[in-house]
Amino acid sequence: MEELIDLLANWKDLKAKSNAYDKLGSLYAEIGEEELAQEQYSKALEYYGMIFDDELWPFSVKATLASELMERGKTLLLLKKYESAKESMDMALDFLEGVDNEEPEDSTEESLDLASVILGEGYEEESEDSGYLAELAEIFREYAKTLSDLNRNEEAEEFTAKSEKILRKLA
Repeated sequence: MEELIDLLANWKDLKAKSNAYDKLGSLYAEIGEEELAQEQYSKALEYYGMIFDDELWPFSVKATLASELMERGKTLLLLKKYESAKESMDMALDFLEGVDNEEPEDSTEESLDLASVILGEGYEEESEDSGYLAELAEIFREYAKTLSDLNRNEEAEEFTAKSEKILRKLA
């Protein structure tokens, strides 16, 4: 359990640093310092990347982070920070596309406990496979919508097709 607490502390530290750089980027953007804002947004992504690249972090934590990165990307898109939004969404999709959709990484008891601590919820005995796939389908659908808004229709169709394929698999 002590190990889980250390992991949670490290997770919160990385998230706090990333959030601080995000907020600093927003402040720079508000005063018109776009180049400095972009630098801060990129630094925030570096901290997210540390979690994705580290084998220490279980799949459940990385999946949660990927979802947060997609939300971050949508927020940046609304702020018309297109390059930063793309970087954020691309990082999440790189992770999600790298996961074998047929057999998501097995979660160990430790990773389930850690996810429960991070999310503040108890683990419910459900098929993680179908839950993961449903989440992935939704992320692909949202990304397709974003690409469509940016007139990147070919890519949008590709992600829409991926989403529909996953949903058919779940039906």
